[in-house]
Amino acid sequence: MLYDCVAATSFGMKKSTRTTLFFSLSALFIIAAPAIIAYSQGYRVDLDNKKLVKTGAIFLEPRPAPVELFINGKLEKESNFIFQNIFVGDLLPRTYFIEVKKEGYFAWRKALVVKEKLVTEAKNIMLFPESSEQEEIKTDIKSFSPESTSMSLIELGNFPRIILYNKKEKDTLILNNLISESIDSLRWNKDLTKLIFNTGSRWILADVKDSKKPTDISREIASNDDFLDYTISLYAPKIDNLKWGEDNNTLFFMARDARALKRKVNILFAYNIEDKKISSPLSYNVLNYGIGAGKLVYVSSILGDVHSIDLGRRTTRPITSSSITQSEKDLVDLIITGEDKIIALVYGGIRDASSKDVYVYDKETSQFKKISDEGGAQDAIISQDKKKVLIIGRKTISVYWLEEVHIQPFREAGDREEIYKSNYNILSADWFTKDNEHIFFSTKDGVSVIELDGRDKHNMHQISELPAQEMHYDKETNTLYILSDNTFYSISLN
Repeated sequence: MLYDCVAATSFGMKKSTRTTLFFSLSALFIIAAPAIIAYSQGYRVDLDNKKLVKTGAIFLEPRPAPVELFINGKLEKESNFIFQNIFVGDLLPRTYFIEVKKEGYFAWRKALVVKEKLVTEAKNIMLFPESSEQEEIKTDIKSFSPESTSMSLIELGNFPRIILYNKKEKDTLILNNLISESIDSLRWNKDLTKLIFNTGSRWILADVKDSKKPTDISREIASNDDFLDYTISLYAPKIDNLKWGEDNNTLFFMARDARALKRKVNILFAYNIEDKKISSPLSYNVLNYGIGAGKLVYVSSILGDVHSIDLGRRTTRPITSSSITQSEKDLVDLIITGEDKIIALVYGGIRDASSKDVYVYDKETSQFKKISDEGGAQDAIISQDKKKVLIIGRKTISVYWLEEVHIQPFREAGDREEIYKSNYNILSADWFTKDNEHIFFSTKDGVSVIELDGRDKHNMHQISELPAQEMHYDKETNTLYILSDNTFYSISLN
C-alpha cells in the first residue's frame, strides 16, 4: 500500500519537479559522499585552525582497576576489572589534559600531545594509595639487608644480635651468641642457611640451625696448610672481603699483606666450607672483585684494568684494555647482573667513600663509560629488568638506559635523564620493581615515589613522612621496608 502511495505521488509529480528533485539529490550525494568517506577514514574539521585534519587516539594502561578517565576535566570513560585498559579515538591533534582517578588513590595527571594518525600511549600508569598502612617492626636496628624471603636486621649495642624477619609470615628468627662486639658486611648463602659477617678484625661463619657454635672462618682459613704455602710471599696475611659464590658452600676471599704499603699484592682464593679445601690462587694483584652470572670479575691493583674468570672452566680473560682507576688510592666496587652488564663504582678510598664515579661496561668498545655527573654519586642500582641504572646523587635522582625502550616514551641505549632534583640530600632510593618505571626515594621530609615518564611532568607522591636512611621495596608483598632513626618499618602499598 505504501508503494502504491509513493508511486502515485511520484507519477503525480510534474516532470520538471521530478527533474529538480533528481538533480538536488544527486548534488547532495556528490557533496556528502566525500565528507562521509573522510569521516569514516578518521578526518575531522578542526574549527580552531579552520582545516581538515586526520584524528589520533590515546591508549592508557592504568593499574589498579577500575579507574575513571577525565579528558580536559570531563569524564570520558570508566574501566573495570575485565577491561582494564582504556582507548579513546577520534581525537583532534592537540594537547589534552588527562586525569586518571580512583577513590583512595593519588590521581595521575599529565598533558599528552595527540598527533595525526598516531596513538599516544601511556602504559606504565601506576596509582599509589593516598594512605598507606605503616607498621613498626623493630627498634634499635643498625642496618638491614633484603634476602629472598626475609629481611636481615642487625641490632645496635655492644653485643648485637642478627634478626631474620620473614616477610610473608611476619615472624622472626633471632641469632644469639655470635661472639661479636660488632657486626658488619652481613652476607647470606643462596638458601639462607648460613651467613658470614665481619667484626672489624675477623670474619665469622654462622649456621642458622646451630647459631650457638659460630666459626671464626678467617682463623680457619689462615691455619690451612695450603693457604700458608700459597701466601708465603705475604707478611702476616689477612683474610678479607669474603663473598658467597652462587652455591651454598663456596666462599671467595682475598688475602692481603698486613703492611699498608703492600696493598697491591692481594691474592684471590676460593674456599669450600664443607671439605675445608682451599683453591690455588685464582689471581694475584686484585683490587676488588664481584660475582654473578657464573663468573667472577676483578680489577687489577697494578694496572686498574678489569678481568673476567669463568668459574666453570677456571679460565681468565681481560675485558678492558685500560684502567678504570685514576690513582693508587682509588677503590672499586663491582656490580654484576648479567653476561655483559657490569657496573663499576670508583671512589678515592675511605675518606671519599660517599662520592663515587659510576661506570657502565660497554662490550662493543671493551671500555667502562662514565655515566655519573662530575660531582659523583652516592650509589647506583640496576633495575630488576636489567635495562636501566638508578644513579643516586647527593641531591639528584637520575636514570641511565642500558637498552632501547620500544614503548612510549621511547628511549635509546645510552640515554640519561635527571628524574628529580631536591633541595635536600637524598638519603636512600630503590626501584619499584613491579614495573621498573617508578622510583622510591627519601629526603629529610619523608619517602616519595616518582615516575620515569617525563612527558609534561613526573608524577610524584609522598608515601610516608618518615625519613628513610635505608629502604627496600618487596614486589611479592607489595611492601616498602624502611629504616628510620634506627627503627625498622614496613609500609604496605596494597
